Amino acid sequence: MTRQRPFSRISEPQLPPPTPPVPALTPVPRDCRARLAEPATPTARLRRLAEGRVPALRQIGLHPFPAPHAPAPPQARALRVGAWNVQQCHFGPDSAALLRGAALDVTLLTELDIGMGRTGQRDTVAELATAQGHGAIYAPEFLELRNAPENDLGWHCNAITARTPPREVVLIRLPDMADWFIAPRRGQRRLGGRMALAARFGQGADALVVCAVHLESDTDGAGRAAQLAYLLDRLDSFAAGDPVLIGGDLNAGAGDGARDTLTDPLFSEALRQGYHWNTLNAPGPTSRISRVTNARQQNTARYDWFLGRGVQGTAPATLAATDTSGQAISDHDLIAVTVQPA
Repeated sequence: MTRQRPFSRISEPQLPPPTPPVPALTPVPRDCRARLAEPATPTARLRRLAEGRVPALRQIGLHPFPAPHAPAPPQARALRVGAWNVQQCHFGPDSAALLRGAALDVTLLTELDIGMGRTGQRDTVAELATAQGHGAIYAPEFLELRNAPENDLGWHCNAITARTPPREVVLIRLPDMADWFIAPRRGQRRLGGRMALAARFGQGADALVVCAVHLESDTDGAGRAAQLAYLLDRLDSFAAGDPVLIGGDLNAGAGDGARDTLTDPLFSEALRQGYHWNTLNAPGPTSRISRVTNARQQNTARYDWFLGRGVQGTAPATLAATDTSGQAISDHDLIAVTVQPA
């Protein structure tokens, strides 16, 4: 069976020449990952050299989209879109059930493991896409180096899943506001950095650009605002005037000690570039005390947001990331909204 390649890849100017999406990310040999995990002297030069030798940090992976059984409806119809930080996807069946129940047309996902010992070496992108009857595009934020010998692949990814394939996709790597290789937090040595993945669905008056993003947690509001400004500038070039919906873990207010996240400078930057959020998000926190304690635990922050330009939203919701017994399956809840071009 021939794998689908239904769209082109567009790169920002600082990336190497465009290449088509790939059926699997190019792996890094286990012994190389083990050496990088314990460098004699972790330096910026070593990091640059190492990242230059990891092709997957410049690749977009493809999980095949289902073949259409009938003509696709007009793209301008309302689409139900979700965004969720899955916290590595430790609880696969419960996570799949939550997404199936949400009945989403497009899902913007962050923190997905592929080939990690901590999540049973699973391909969590493929799992969650298949569970929804979706295909997916995905790319790694990081090559995880902690416990490298235990990981078959070591990818930690963001993804966009959808019922129908996008026409174009772009990988946008964001400016570093923390260095997880030279100064790893909580022992999490990694190669790579925060990134966004954007896709265009439909064309002409029916076009919509969606973007999955994960902004830096280990910085302040100014750092996140700088990352968002960089992202919005590049989305302008990619969207070329089409409506845009951004969704993901913006880490709004992270590390600031405040729960009024709208004071985070990233919102001023969004307004400056014509984005809004008022009709796209339900009120209340999106964080949750998790059973997996890989990060600061609390349940009063709203880290997760939709930002839109040229779109209108209805029925925003926050869906509890819990299993049938009420136990947490992530430290973030799933957010959802129905959108269409304004």
